[in-house]
Amino acid sequence: MIGIVAPGKTPKISDAWYFRLHREFDRTGSFVLGQDYQLGWHPDDFKEEGKRPKLSKGIHSDPLRPDTEYTVRVGTLTIDDPLPDDETLPDWQLRDRLPDINPIKGDFSS
Repeated sequence: MIGIVAPGKTPKISDAWYFRLHREFDRTGSFVLGQDYQLGWHPDDFKEEGKRPKLSKGIHSDPLRPDTEYTVRVGTLTIDDPLPDDETLPDWQLRDRLPDINPIKGDFSS
């Protein structure tokens, strides 16, 4: 998970997204704020899935403003392997197994 900390007296995560560090790539990866989509919401995921889920607010991060200081927090969410015999699971299938990020994003605010 990655989130942008909203400025203020009591810092809190204003926006947050799931992204994935693939085990087949030694758990490396990146999430480009202002460009990347939340896990499972990239247009290529919909082609692979064969349908288009209802779009919701916050699946894509807004572009970052120049000359603006941001604080970003990153957290790890470990889930049980849903298919232990598969080497990998498509992002769109994993998306459907994740909890809603909004209630839990506050857990990594402080």
